[in-house]
Amino acid sequence: MIRRQLPLVFCMLLLISCNGRIDREALVRRNSVHITSIDTLGSLTVGNGGLLTAVAMMCAGYDGCRQKNPGFPKDGRWRIRWEGLLPLP
Repeated sequence: MIRRQLPLVFCMLLLISCNGRIDREALVRRNSVHITSIDTLGSLTVGNGGLLTAVAMMCAGYDGCRQKNPGFPKDGRWRIRWEGLLPLP
């Protein structure tokens, strides 16, 4: 019985505390995003697994690939270092 009334009590307290009015300008000011610096590790987030897989394939290759660092040019300007990667099956 008390569990059913808890959301109702919470809503009533919320309405009483704000008197039914919402200061929309203050809400926008409080929640506006201000970018102050660039996140250099942003590309390494969880959702970018495809990017990291592609880079791993560029370094370690794939099954049947006999070439070292197959995803990078062989013009001598690239110095690739990586460790612990296995070719993608």
